[in-house]
Amino acid sequence: GRRATAATVHDFFNVLAAVALLPIEVLFHPIERMAHIGEGLFEGVGGLKLASPLKLVTAPTVDAVVARIPHELPLVLLALVALFFALNQMMVVMRGVVLGRMEALFNRVLFRNAPAAFSLGVVSTAAVQSSSTTTSLIVPLAGTGVLTLDQVYPYTLGANVGTTITAILAAFSTGNPAAVTVAFAHLSFNILGIAIFYPLRAGPMWLARKVGEVAARSRKNSAGTVAIYVALHIIPILYVITR
Repeated sequence: GRRATAATVHDFFNVLAAVALLPIEVLFHPIERMAHIGEGLFEGVGGLKLASPLKLVTAPTVDAVVARIPHELPLVLLALVALFFALNQMMVVMRGVVLGRMEALFNRVLFRNAPAAFSLGVVSTAAVQSSSTTTSLIVPLAGTGVLTLDQVYPYTLGANVGTTITAILAAFSTGNPAAVTVAFAHLSFNILGIAIFYPLRAGPMWLARKVGEVAARSRKNSAGTVAIYVALHIIPILYVITR
């Protein structure tokens, strides 16, 4: 539990980046300026589309399930069950894989240093067009102790950038200047966030470690788990609603 919560460093990066950049954006508008510059560079670009291999594989099953379960609540519950089952199975599979020679591949090649981990996060997320998928893949690796928090952190930053590529391609497909501007605002936010919180990575990494310690103690104390959920999900949602 303590090691697997290394994945929460992604959440803490996003929260801290939003807290740091919001007042800067309100006062000086750097994200807005960067987004307009990006939109200007690609003005007139349209009609670009990129098929997601993940969606191509899952779409038939998803469509079939949705057709048979039209109500949202049962679908949400089924999705949560499927999510936890998939994560559990990934943990089992990854543990079997990394106990062999694949462990050297992760440590010596894919995650050998921060630039390599960051690049892997960008490329893999842009390829499958889902940062949730690529981030979830490292949870079993962190849980089995193959990857450390120092290796996970730059990978999640790369996943953040990779997911903006999906948004930019989707905006290009519309040919709408406003959509392209919004997509570049997403990219600008992540670039500025990385510029701040990679040098200051001790902050989100410390918070992730503390969450890991709470989670490890919370196996017999559900209050700790509830507190983590509230901190990472309920509070941000309430903040957005009340804005």
